[in-house]
Amino acid sequence: MKKLLVIAGVSALMSTSVFADKNEVYMDQIGFGNDFASSQQGSANTLNSLQEGIKNKASLTQKGNTNAAFNEQFGIANSLTSKQSGAINEVDSYQKGGFNEAELAQTGSSNYIEVNQVGYDNHTVGIQIGSSNHAYSLQKGFGNSLSYKQSGNHDSLDAYQKGAHNTAAIRQSN
Repeated sequence: MKKLLVIAGVSALMSTSVFADKNEVYMDQIGFGNDFASSQQGSANTLNSLQEGIKNKASLTQKGNTNAAFNEQFGIANSLTSKQSGAINEVDSYQKGGFNEAELAQTGSSNYIEVNQVGYDNHTVGIQIGSSNHAYSLQKGFGNSLSYKQSGNHDSLDAYQKGAHNTAAIRQSN
C-alpha cells in the first residue's frame, strides 16, 4: 500500500520517490520557495513534513524497515538533511527562526535523534552508527553549534545550549 499526500504552497518545490509497500509520505508547504525531497525503500517507513515560511529546505532519505522521520520548519531558510539506513530508526526535527541547519545520519537499528532549534543561525551535525543509540538536542539563541558522533552500543546524548555562539563537539565510541 502506498500513500502520497502532497499539499504545496505558493512556489513550493517537491520531489518524492517511494519504493516497496507500506511507505507513507505526508507533506505540507506554505509560503514561498520551500523545497522538499524524500526517498524511501523497504517496508513500514513513514515521512511527515511541514514547512512554513520562505526558502526552507528538507531532504529526507530512508532505507530499510520501520524507519520514521518527522520535520517541521517555520521561518526563513531553515535546512534539514537526514539519512537513515537499517531498522527502527527515527529522526524528529523542529526548527523555528531563520538560517538554522541540521544534518543527521544514522545506520544500524534502534537509533533515535531529535533536534529542536529555535532562533537564528544554529547548527547541529549528528551521526549515529551502531545500535541502541539515543540523542536529543535543543539549541536556543543565535549562532550555536553542536556536533556529535556516536558509535557502538547503548550510547546516549542529551545536549542543550542557550544563548549566543556556544559550541560543543562530542564523540562517543564503544
